Parts: sequence; structure tokens; C-alpha cells
Amino acid sequence: MSDSASIALVRRVYDSGMAPEVTSEVMSPDLVWDIAPGFPYGGVYHGWDSVGRDFFGRLLADFESFRSEERRVGKECRSR
Repeated sequence: MSDSASIALVRRVYDSGMAPEVTSEVMSPDLVWDIAPGFPYGGVYHGWDSVGRDFFGRLLADFESFRSEERRVGKECRSR
């Protein structure tokens, strides 16, 4: 996947507000989400359903609201 295709995919997810129908479509079915021990709700989650429900569902319940902002960084800050 090219950088521009990757960026378009990330924008699609964020622009949807993390809509379940969009995230479940773009996330890999064999997704493994590994949250470091000591972090709230740390553990290993398998598949987007588990990540969304068991990690984000619990984590976001601790907050009144959640939003994201686009920030652009220079080329020197980009990962491979």
C-alpha cells in the first residue's frame, strides 16, 4: 500500500468518527492489539470486535468525550 493509499485509509477512519461499519471494514480480521502492562486495560486483544469492545469500549467509558485532530509533520519526522 502506498503512502497516499495508507493516508487515505487513515483519513477515512478518522473522518467517519471511528464508525463501527468503517473500522470493521478496514481493520485486518487477524488484528492483534497489544497494550503494555500497567497501561489502563493493558493486555492482548484479538480481532477488531475485541479491540473495539474490550479495550476502547472500556477506555472511552472513562472519558466524557473523545476527538482527534489532524497534525502534519515534516518528512524528517515520518517513520519508514
